[in-house]
Amino acid sequence: MYITSHLGANKFPNVIPSGKYVSCQTLQKVPHLAPNSKCNSPAFTGPARIFESQDSAVEAISATDEKLNAGASLYEGKCEFCHGTADEPSAVGRSLYPRAPQFWVTHKNGEMDVADDPVGETYWKVKNGIRLSGMPAYAKSLSETQLWQVSLPLSMADKPLPAEASKTVGR
Repeated sequence: MYITSHLGANKFPNVIPSGKYVSCQTLQKVPHLAPNSKCNSPAFTGPARIFESQDSAVEAISATDEKLNAGASLYEGKCEFCHGTADEPSAVGRSLYPRAPQFWVTHKNGEMDVADDPVGETYWKVKNGIRLSGMPAYAKSLSETQLWQVSLPLSMADKPLPAEASKTVGR
């Protein structure tokens, strides 16, 4: 099985090297990953995403114009209300505590919130939400494909997007 880390630097570097194939026995050493009864396709329950092959991992996170445009459209429908666009911050996002970050704009520190996060980390946050904040979990309302699609343009917020996606997010 192929592992990609969802929380930036691998949280368990001595057990699971990100981007490597590992055995079920190795996965059993990590408390956040619970192999299923067959132990040949573990269930995801924590900070790493498990793919059956490297090809399926690359396919899920490859950034095509079609996926970026679909992701921007999902952002407009699900995220813009709290996170705003590059042109317009969200009044709702500013009133949340903690405040919802405005994506698509460069902040005082010169960074763009999620743009420096691995796409898998953004995927994990969208899927599972962020506790003790206003960020809901979308695992039950978006499909696996939609979760990846909305994560892709966010991970590329500091890079050029296709014209349709740029227009949607106000860039």
